[in-house]
Amino acid sequence: MTKVSFHKSEMDGNKYTVEGITRLAFTIKASMKFRGWSERKLAMHAGVSHVTVNKYVRANIHEPQPDILRALAPYIFKVTLINQDNIEIDSDEIYGDNWQALEKIATAAYMQMGNSSEVTNLNSDLPKVAETPTKYKSKK
Repeated sequence: MTKVSFHKSEMDGNKYTVEGITRLAFTIKASMKFRGWSERKLAMHAGVSHVTVNKYVRANIHEPQPDILRALAPYIFKVTLINQDNIEIDSDEIYGDNWQALEKIATAAYMQMGNSSEVTNLNSDLPKVAETPTKYKSKK
């Protein structure tokens, strides 16, 4: 017998989850906080409207749009650890052209890649899930 696991969002035909959209918002907020940027400043750099950035930061979207993620990715630091309450970013690395890695934070597949009860080391461009509380961290 072969066991197959599906997230409920995959059954609905939507690869994004509410929790994933929240992780994406948390990731964008962490980068803004580290840079000392407002929503308007990120919007200006990314070439999108401040209303759009506000929707992403407040997790007020149903499905992230590839063109928006492509515009934001060069200004978003890569996540190394993330959980419901804490995030750790690598200030030496951004998503840059790899907007798909940023997108995966918002997907059901993201959670299937690691165990949320422990720190995972996935050796990929995707963020890792951790239970250990972390803070905004500058890698020097």
